[in-house]
Amino acid sequence: MVDNTKPDEALKSAITRHLLTISQARLARESGLNGSAISTWINGKYKGDNAALESKLSAWIASQAQSADVSMRAKPDNAGWVETPTSKRIERAFVLARSLPSMAVVYGAPGVGKTSTIKHYARTTPNVWTVTASPAVSSMAAILRLIGVAVNARGGRRNYDLASDIANRVRGTRGLLVVDEFQHLALPALEQIRAIHDDAEIGVAFVGNESGYAQMTGGPRRLDHAQLSSRCSSVVRLYSPKAEDVSAILDAWHITSKAVKDFALQISATAGGLRVLVKMLEQAALFVPEGETFDLVAMRAAFAEIGGTE
Repeated sequence: MVDNTKPDEALKSAITRHLLTISQARLARESGLNGSAISTWINGKYKGDNAALESKLSAWIASQAQSADVSMRAKPDNAGWVETPTSKRIERAFVLARSLPSMAVVYGAPGVGKTSTIKHYARTTPNVWTVTASPAVSSMAAILRLIGVAVNARGGRRNYDLASDIANRVRGTRGLLVVDEFQHLALPALEQIRAIHDDAEIGVAFVGNESGYAQMTGGPRRLDHAQLSSRCSSVVRLYSPKAEDVSAILDAWHITSKAVKDFALQISATAGGLRVLVKMLEQAALFVPEGETFDLVAMRAAFAEIGGTE
């Protein structure tokens, strides 16, 4: 039987408070409801099953509370961002590329903080556009479309039109285009980004792994790749996380135990480096009562939880 009762006022009040900070479209997506149904329910005019709708909204609010608790406990100081010696090296390469302007290459092992530094730098610096290459985004056309979206270019069907509009959009901005996972890009795609750099006079930073750098420099065919490599003002090779990086992260989490620090250093030396360490710390935060410090038992349990083996 259809329930046409008025909306639960306490639930309505809670939903209204959430809508001060998120869009109704997001609420609809996350709760599995229709946006118009939520709107008519709030206005007391919903003709469907109020009880079923309110059950979904109540479940959404409960999940928000759980997520907020996990998020608050699983973050160190500074909302999760920790400046490390390695992140400073990466940011310096970005600053040089943006200021000169020129091109920079940051490459090396996974889990040393490359992508997290990109995100932080983009959040805190104007006119920084980030794109991420992938197996599906490897051609010139694909990466141009991605860059076009990032810089709000009008687009066009032809590569030439899109590249020209991208250059026009960013010219004079003293901006920086960061291409993460650039090892996936074919040489024509790399050359087209270099052409945009030349035309618009903006900085470009390529971030990725060893194979990406080998692709850019050309190996034995070095002269064929000189147009790219000769424009690099900064090349940062990152072999593995530094002990100082680990110390900076543990300090942000207020961890002082030598046993925990030794275990963290051991974990950071494995494949995945700092990425695995941070995931372990976030997981460990859920095992430790609020207000208490991490111990080795919690760290080992967290490591096992994320699938680690010692």
